[in-house]
This record gives sequence, C-alpha cells and structure tokens, in this order.
Amino acid sequence: MHSGIIRETVLLDKVAREKVEKLEKEKAMLDIKIKADEKKIQLENMAFIQKTIDDTKTNFENEIALRKETELKKFNDNLALIKSQFDEHEEQWIDMIYSFCIK
Repeated sequence: MHSGIIRETVLLDKVAREKVEKLEKEKAMLDIKIKADEKKIQLENMAFIQKTIDDTKTNFENEIALRKETELKKFNDNLALIKSQFDEHEEQWIDMIYSFCIK
C-alpha cells in the first residue's frame, strides 16, 4: 500500500523534474529567440522607414516639379503681359519721361 504511494510520488517527481528541465531549456533558448526576433523587427522597421522616406521624397519631388512648371507658366504669362504693355505704351512712356526731364 505504501509502495504504491511511493511509486506514484517518485513518478510525479520524475515528471515534475522533466517539466522543470524542459522549461529551463526553453528559458535558455528564450534569450537567443528574443535577440533574433529583435534583430528581425529592427530590420523590418528599417525597411519600412526607408520605404516611407523614399515615397515621401518621390512625392515631394513630383510636387516640386509640378509647382515649378505652374510657376514658370505664370511667370511667362506675366512676362508676356508686361512685354505687350511695354510694346503698347513704349512711345508714350518715352515721351512722358522726356518731357518730364526737360521741364
């Protein structure tokens, strides 16, 4: 009767020791797994950040090119308007300046 309890106790002790040993091995491997996961996460984040930077840079370059084109068109339109006004009023303005200088 006591031998059954002893056997059961020994068996439970053996099972518990095996579980503890298994958990200790897992614990030892946990540091390695954490470092590997940390490295993987860092690489993924760096790739995501670089992609975000590249996308943002491309968007800014496209926006700059578009604005440059728009502003150049405005400039050329205003330049043409000023040139046409100058051509239209050139003689009148020269006469006004000349008469002002003489007086």
